[in-house]
Amino acid sequence: MTTKEYLELQINDLTGAIPKSIGALSSLYHFSVYNNILGGTVPEEFYALTSLKHIDLTANYFSGSISSKIGDLDDLINIYYGENLFDGSIPEEIGYLSALEVLDLHGNYISGHIPDTLDGLKNMTECVLFSNDITGSIPYSLFHAESLEILALSANRIEGHLSSRFDDLVNLREIYLWDNMITGTLPDDFANLEFLEHLEFNNNEITGRVPDEICEMNLDTLYADCKGIPPEVACTCCTLCWD
Repeated sequence: MTTKEYLELQINDLTGAIPKSIGALSSLYHFSVYNNILGGTVPEEFYALTSLKHIDLTANYFSGSISSKIGDLDDLINIYYGENLFDGSIPEEIGYLSALEVLDLHGNYISGHIPDTLDGLKNMTECVLFSNDITGSIPYSLFHAESLEILALSANRIEGHLSSRFDDLVNLREIYLWDNMITGTLPDDFANLEFLEHLEFNNNEITGRVPDEICEMNLDTLYADCKGIPPEVACTCCTLCWD
């Protein structure tokens, strides 16, 4: 065993894979290999490092599915797995990580539904899942993530209507939903999100109009499919209109 606690090897052109011997670093709480040329699957031994609080594998070539054993990392605060080759579904065990603040899986090949176990993520401030192949609707469990500030689900295959329960997420500042298969209308409940600055829902199947109450919020960005004649979404205050 070793007492190595902090390992940061970002932007080093490292190649190869994470060795199974990583499991010997029993005190490791911070692991970052951001922006290298590493690949292969993440070994199961990695998920035995129960002191881990911060994992950053962003911008590499890691592949395979995310192990359900990630749910054993009770102290985990940040998961940065973006811009890799991960596939499979999001393990429901992620919903058991009550200390989690950042879940960033963007830019992979992740499929399946967003798990319906996220109601335990009371401390999550960022849920960043854009540019994957996620299907299904936004689960109701997500609306219990009361600390959420950034929700980025763009460029997936998410469907269904937008729930009026979005206003349960009282701390939301940024909502990115563009390029999905969402239907229905934009609920006026979004106007109850007093901290909201960015709302982008273009390139969906949403119709109707942007409620006046949302226009009165003077958002920094408000994107909708409001360019056609007639537009799919009538909007007098959008900062950018799409066909």
